[in-house]
Amino acid sequence: MKKVGLIVLIFSLLVPMIPAVLAEDICTQAKNATCDNVATINGDQVKKNCDESIFQKYSQTLIDCKNQAEQEEEKLNSQIKDIEQKERSAEWYLSKLNLDVRYLNYEIANLNLSISQLESEIKKREEAITELDQALEHQKSILSEALRQVYEYDLTSYVEVLIGYGSLSDFGSKLMEMDKIQIELRAAMSEIQEAKDKMEKERMAMEKDMEQKVDYKKTQEYSIYSLAVRKDQQEYLLRQLAAAKTPLEREMARIEAELIELRSAMSRIQTYLSMWLIDGKPTWSQIFSAVERASSATGVRSALLLGVLQIESRFGTGLGTAGNYKKYCSCDNVSCWGSKTHIEILLEICQKYGYDPNEVPMSKKCALGPAQFIPITWYGYMGLANPWNLNDAVMGMAKYLARNGAASGNERGALHVYNHSWSYVDSVLESADAWQEVINICGGLDLDCPRMRERLEQKFGSKGIPIE
Repeated sequence: MKKVGLIVLIFSLLVPMIPAVLAEDICTQAKNATCDNVATINGDQVKKNCDESIFQKYSQTLIDCKNQAEQEEEKLNSQIKDIEQKERSAEWYLSKLNLDVRYLNYEIANLNLSISQLESEIKKREEAITELDQALEHQKSILSEALRQVYEYDLTSYVEVLIGYGSLSDFGSKLMEMDKIQIELRAAMSEIQEAKDKMEKERMAMEKDMEQKVDYKKTQEYSIYSLAVRKDQQEYLLRQLAAAKTPLEREMARIEAELIELRSAMSRIQTYLSMWLIDGKPTWSQIFSAVERASSATGVRSALLLGVLQIESRFGTGLGTAGNYKKYCSCDNVSCWGSKTHIEILLEICQKYGYDPNEVPMSKKCALGPAQFIPITWYGYMGLANPWNLNDAVMGMAKYLARNGAASGNERGALHVYNHSWSYVDSVLESADAWQEVINICGGLDLDCPRMRERLEQKFGSKGIPIE
């Protein structure tokens, strides 16, 4: 019983320590979170058990990891689209090559048929020429016999004529008949020779035509070979493209799965993030983090962003009032342009983040959040991002200034586009110069730098912005 009592006593002492141990463990995880594990950390528990600075660090890591994954997704998607475009081009070219090969095969088949027909016709002409040669030889033998008889008649004496033919008139008739036969034989031989010459010309023409067709067929066969080589090249290219796309698709699947986890984690802490950004109570740690992130992304110097943030909304502490959005954001009060009105965009943003439009702060000119954008301008630069989110607001501000020349040296011009007042421009630049002086001394936005602490406490301490 004593042992049991001792175990109960020890357990009773350890039980209260368990939540503290768990809290310390999750705070350590949140503080040291990376993109590999940030989505698995329970944001509600971090908010409940950890310091605000740890929650903000965890939140910023989650935001940065999500943005990084989205950029990787966009890059991979672009690479996959590029490969798919090359695949479509290769497939189209391969299809054209197949069509060209089919056409050449059809043409070669016709050439084969034509060559075969020519060979047949040439053979017929050769057979006819042989027959004509034989006929001509036959006619020559007949003519030769006739000439022999005439010659014999020429040697026959009158006595032999009278004895053989009975009278000279009969002999004369026989001679005339022989002359007629000779004439007819010569005429027949001439016709046979003409027919033979014609056949020879036709045969020679056909042989020349056949030679041309054979040469053309060889050219077409070589063309098919050349096309076959190009087909092999295109098929090889398609295999290479498919091989390149497969790992990209696997990586895309991994990133999409990672984004699902990150966005799920973001949605779990979105309410907390909205609260500390929309209530106008940022910390210097949050302000500096948002400014450094936007400056790094756009090239606009940090001091200028702090100057604008100071003049526009006192670093997000002066966001305006709530309850008059229909009046403040009407097109009668603030000029509207584009396909959507200020109110329509405001309602879409509020619906996305779960805000009541009657409870979101704004200026009398419908300027929203720390950067004081009117809805239509905000929508053009940041879409339906949260204008009261300090990170989104400063990023939108930096993008706007960069696009109008601030990142390339024309800060005055960019500021005048931001607010059409030269006194506003002078006020911002005066503030930016003061910030730049401290940044130069501290080597950046360093909260551990004594000179930075001194400036924040002396200049802004009364505004109640905490360091962390």
